[in-house]
Amino acid sequence: MRNNIILYVRALAIVSLCLLMGSCNTLDEDDRPDNGGFSFYFKLPQAISVETKTEGSGDVHVGDNDQIKIADAWIVQYVEGNTSLTIIKYYTQEQIVSVNDYQVRITADSKDFSVEDSHFYIILNGGNTLFGEGETPAEDALKQKTVDFKTTDIQNLPNILTCGPVAYKKVSAAADPSVGGGTEEKKVEFVTKVYNPCAKVSVWVKLNDANIEKLEVTDLSVTNIPSKIVLFDTKEKPTGYLEKQTIFTGSQNYTTTTDVDPLKVFYMPENLQGKGIGASGSDKNKPDNGPNGSLTNCSYLTVKGNYYYKGLTQAAMDVEYCFYLGDNNNYNIQRNKHYKLTLNLAGANSVDWRVKIINGNVAIFDDVDESENETEF
Repeated sequence: MRNNIILYVRALAIVSLCLLMGSCNTLDEDDRPDNGGFSFYFKLPQAISVETKTEGSGDVHVGDNDQIKIADAWIVQYVEGNTSLTIIKYYTQEQIVSVNDYQVRITADSKDFSVEDSHFYIILNGGNTLFGEGETPAEDALKQKTVDFKTTDIQNLPNILTCGPVAYKKVSAAADPSVGGGTEEKKVEFVTKVYNPCAKVSVWVKLNDANIEKLEVTDLSVTNIPSKIVLFDTKEKPTGYLEKQTIFTGSQNYTTTTDVDPLKVFYMPENLQGKGIGASGSDKNKPDNGPNGSLTNCSYLTVKGNYYYKGLTQAAMDVEYCFYLGDNNNYNIQRNKHYKLTLNLAGANSVDWRVKIINGNVAIFDDVDESENETEF
């Protein structure tokens, strides 16, 4: 009876700055030595949440029950020191076994992969056309591989999951006393986590001004959503963006006692723009305070609505807010995270860089207190 060698592996943070396209010849499967084979166990994400706060970097914790069904899998192996040995395998849904709600297993044939020291890359739900027939990209090229992020994906959980590079070190029976030191190759149980290359953003609106009868939100849009999903964590900026996307239109009323579900939930690819120097949410909207003195390509929300002030006979005041996403002075939107953003609005403050008065119906109050606004990241 064969014993199993269990490996728990962690993705390596390897960033390639040189992008070289190339191809490698896959060693014919018949020429690969027979071995015990691999059983791959992939732990699916239980979404990480980031609650944005006025101070600190935000709490990170496990929060959601978003579950993704796995329809197919690509497993790519690069053997160290052997550029001619790149192995790409595709597995259909019938070959993927659900272990529980957050783990799946693929049992590979004994000749599917090499047992030599190598790097693995995992892509779940990539579709059967992700790689062309006979395509074997160089490892640096694979790290830069992207798929399109469609406008229909914004309000639907993207189901693609990835991981890599994950290091595998050869383990032989003789080197592992737990299996008796025999010479027979053992099946390797290869366990790793996979991650969602996109972020989830939930937006709440709260009204914190007793002088206002109600706030009517009529439009919510997001600008600078990357147009491509970078499958692996390269830590690089996107190169293209979608046009401004409207994610809510209609009429949603808020009072100081309103307690409602999120106004909207949306999804977007990772957008790493870096840190700025602004000390507050209002400062964050000033271009000079952005990363390297610019807000170009930083993701932001635009909220449009109407304020109805108590005791005033004039028409509703049309306002437009602009909020840059990220945490405090950080403009990064990271993969595999859930950003819970609460917009605590305290009236139309015309000195706030985030607010644009549309129709000029400005109500002036003695107490204009920005510290009440908890939308600072």
